[in-house]
Amino acid sequence: MPITLNHAKLFCLLAVTAICFGSFFTSQGISMRNPTIRMLSLYDSSVHSFCKEPRNAAESCSTNQNNNNDCGILNNAKEKCERVLDTALRDINMGGCPKQLTSMFLCFDEWCYHGQPDPMVCKRECAGVRENLSVCVRDTVERYFAKNHLNENGTAAAG
Repeated sequence: MPITLNHAKLFCLLAVTAICFGSFFTSQGISMRNPTIRMLSLYDSSVHSFCKEPRNAAESCSTNQNNNNDCGILNNAKEKCERVLDTALRDINMGGCPKQLTSMFLCFDEWCYHGQPDPMVCKRECAGVRENLSVCVRDTVERYFAKNHLNENGTAAAG
């Protein structure tokens, strides 16, 4: 039975699929099983400050037992801020700051986690990549806040 054009196309499709799956298993982040290449989340101290004002206002309101309606509004504002921040972080993790994330976590792996790390060496060696990541994260989060009518501090923008 001669090989037809359809057979050749099917073979090429299967070959490309196999190559794609193979690259998944040979990726450095996966094959090296490097635990320091991770994702940013709402609970990281570097991003925790973005919704600090709405979070503090909602917590203060619930602590002081103020008008439930006011507390509901403040709690909604906090939840909106955290929802927008979570969306921005997903964008950052999925490709918004790829070089900065990889550089930061590899720097920490090399200078801060192995052996008996010297905190001053860690701080000195990773200061530049930490600043690069902070700038990328801040710019991305501010862009998402602006799209969702929030100020830079996470509070609702006027208007």
